[in-house]
Amino acid sequence: MYKIIIIIIIMVLLPFCFIPSIEAGVEPPNHIPTQSNPVPADGSQLTTEPSQLCIDINDTDGNNMYWEIWQGGVLLENGTPFSYPTHTYAFNNCTTPHNAYWSSDNVPLKMTGDTEFSCSNYTNVSAVDVLNVTTNAASLDYTHHHFLFNITEDTINITDVDVNWHGYAGAYLGGAKPKWYWDATMYFDTDAPGWYTADSTTLYTTDTPYEEWINYSLHHELDDWLDGDGLLEIAIQNTYAGQPSIVYTDYIEVVVTYRTGGDTNGTYCTSDVSWWNNDTCEEWWTWNTTVYDGIATSSETYTFQNMPCVLSGEIHPENNSIDVCPCASSICVGVGEYYDYINMTVYGRSQYEANYSIWNKYINISDGYFCFCLCGYIIDAWHQPMQYNTTYEWYVNTSEYGDPTHYNVSDTYSFTTAASADDCSAGTLCRGDVANYDGYGIIGILGLFGIIAIFLVKKQKEE
Repeated sequence: MYKIIIIIIIMVLLPFCFIPSIEAGVEPPNHIPTQSNPVPADGSQLTTEPSQLCIDINDTDGNNMYWEIWQGGVLLENGTPFSYPTHTYAFNNCTTPHNAYWSSDNVPLKMTGDTEFSCSNYTNVSAVDVLNVTTNAASLDYTHHHFLFNITEDTINITDVDVNWHGYAGAYLGGAKPKWYWDATMYFDTDAPGWYTADSTTLYTTDTPYEEWINYSLHHELDDWLDGDGLLEIAIQNTYAGQPSIVYTDYIEVVVTYRTGGDTNGTYCTSDVSWWNNDTCEEWWTWNTTVYDGIATSSETYTFQNMPCVLSGEIHPENNSIDVCPCASSICVGVGEYYDYINMTVYGRSQYEANYSIWNKYINISDGYFCFCLCGYIIDAWHQPMQYNTTYEWYVNTSEYGDPTHYNVSDTYSFTTAASADDCSAGTLCRGDVANYDGYGIIGILGLFGIIAIFLVKKQKEE
C-alpha cells in the first residue's frame, strides 16, 4: 500500500520539478528575425533601372544577424558571418575573478559557513595534475566544494556551456559490511528552488578511490543557470550520506562557446547589379533573402517587373536589313498602349560616327505605328545626308509624356544602305512623315530634290 502512495506523490510532484525545456543548446527565448521594406518593392513595376536590391532586417531580441540576398540561385551579397570561439574559465591563483569554497555538514548542500579556498588551494585546482584540494570530514555526512564562476559573455550570444570536473568524492557507511561508497554528484544553483542535480560519477565500493571526470553540458535556457550578474554556481558533493565524508578536487573548468560576428538591425543592399538587364520589358524577376540570428531563420521571396513595354517591338527596316535606300525606305517604330501619351526620340549614327545623333523626335503621341522618311540628319548644326553603301545603327527612347522618369530604351538595330543610287528604284518615295527635328523639314525637301535629280539622271540615261 505504501508503494502506491509513494508513486502517487511522485506523479503529483513531478510537474513541479526542474525539467529542462530545451534539450539542445542554451539559447534564450527567441523571436524570428523580421524583414521589411524590400527595394524594389515586392510586386512593383520598375520605372528606372535598379542599382541595388535592399532589405531591412530586425531582431527584437537584440541578436546580431547573418543575411544573404540571392537571385536565380546566385548569392549576390551576404553579411558578416558568425564565428563560434570558446572561452575557458578556470582557477589559477588568488587574483582569479572566480571563487571557490569548502564546507562539511550533516545537511546536504548547506552553503552557510563556507570557507574560501586559500591561494595555494586555487593553484592546486588550476590543472590536471597531482596537486589537489581535499576536504575530509571525519564525523559529518556531507562534504562539498562550492565553485562560483563569473561568466562575462552576453547570455544572448552564448551557444554552449560545458562544465568539466576531475576528482572524486565518497562517504563511509557502517553496518554489517562497512565500506567506502565512491560517487561524486555535480549540482547547480538555478532559478528553480533548491539545487539542480546535474550528473554523477559511477558508483563503486572500495577502500581506494580513483579520480573520475564529470563532464556536463548545460541543456536549456541559460538564464535558468546564471543569475543577473552572470554568476554560475556549481557544487560537488558525495552522493551518499556517511561518516567520514570526503571531496577531492583536482581540476574544474567551464568552457563557454559564444557567437560573434553578424550584423545589427539595419538596411543592407547588394553592390552587384550585373545580374539584371532590361532586355525584356515587363519581365518578372524573383529574388530571395535569408536572415539568421544564430537561433532562428526567416526566408522571404520578392518579385518585381521590368519597365513597361512602351515599345511594341515592331520596327522597319528589320534588324540587319541590307539594300536600304535613303529617302525611299521608311524608318518605322511601333508604340504600345501602356501610357496614354508619350514622347519618342529616334537616335542613329553611321559606321563612321562615334556618337549618336537625333534622327527624329515625336512629342505627345499615343499608341500606333510611326514612320518617317530619312534623307539626312543634323550633326553639330550641319546637314549630314544619308550615304550609300554604309551601315547605320539606331535605337529608340520613349518616355511618358509629362514624366520622363518613366521611360523605355529599345535594343540597338542596324541596317546597311544600298551600294549606290542605281540599286534604288527611281521615283520611289517612302511612306510616312518627313523627319521633323532640327531642320528635318529642310532635309526632307533636299532629299526630295535629290530623288528628283536621281530620276532625271536615270531618265536621261534611258533616252
